[in-house]
Amino acid sequence: MTQNSKDIDLFDLFVRFILFIRKRFLIILLVCILGTSLGFVRFLLTSNEIKSTFIGYSYAISNEIIIETVKNIKQDISTGNKNLLAQKLDILVEETDKLKNIEAYTINNTKPLLFKIIFISNDSLFIEKFKTGILKFINNHNYIKAQSAHLKNQKHQMLVELTRKLHELDSLQKLQLKENSNKLLTVNSYYTEYIDLFEKKINLENEYNSIDESNLIKEYYFNSENILSSSLKYLLMYFFLSLIAGFIIAFCIELGVNTRNYVRANTFSKGNAS
Repeated sequence: MTQNSKDIDLFDLFVRFILFIRKRFLIILLVCILGTSLGFVRFLLTSNEIKSTFIGYSYAISNEIIIETVKNIKQDISTGNKNLLAQKLDILVEETDKLKNIEAYTINNTKPLLFKIIFISNDSLFIEKFKTGILKFINNHNYIKAQSAHLKNQKHQMLVELTRKLHELDSLQKLQLKENSNKLLTVNSYYTEYIDLFEKKINLENEYNSIDESNLIKEYYFNSENILSSSLKYLLMYFFLSLIAGFIIAFCIELGVNTRNYVRANTFSKGNAS
């Protein structure tokens, strides 16, 4: 095939493409208008949404349990179970429509291990109410309360045991000091063990006191901001998607018409031949 024939084939293909667009221009245009309109409608529906981000931590609840509890709330939003959602968050049934979505994640490599709860609403007046309701539901969940109580009891038992061991070591040290009262005081194994246990007790007491069963979740950060949806972004995105869809629909129609014409032509030619 020569270069000249290649140029002719490409030109012929280009001409066919232009003719195809001219022939099916109305269909492509209608699909583009419809798709762009859908993009604009979506922009109008989401332009007033507010994203609220709560970052917190807990010494009594694992992040996995918090995430699963938030998923439970999300399920009620997705299924439209307004009565149950209102009961969980302690809000009115009609107010549930203002809560659009909720997600929860673990923020890795932090100490303490942080978690993030993001919820979307369309009314700034209810943000604090939703936040309070979400945290209250997590805090008052029966399983979570039972787990935190069990954990606190465990730490209490550990503190009792550490206190007993410290008292025992203290008695041994006093006895040793009494027996060696005339000798130079040296660091012994009792003293080293006592210091280690004493540090463990301080850390354990801090953990124990941090488990506040009325407020299991500690706030680290909270912020709300409008979701700034660009109308141009939505319009362009939906325009190009609808343009592609328009070409596909037009191509399918053209293919269908050509197929029918081909079948009719073959049928007609066979009829004449017979």
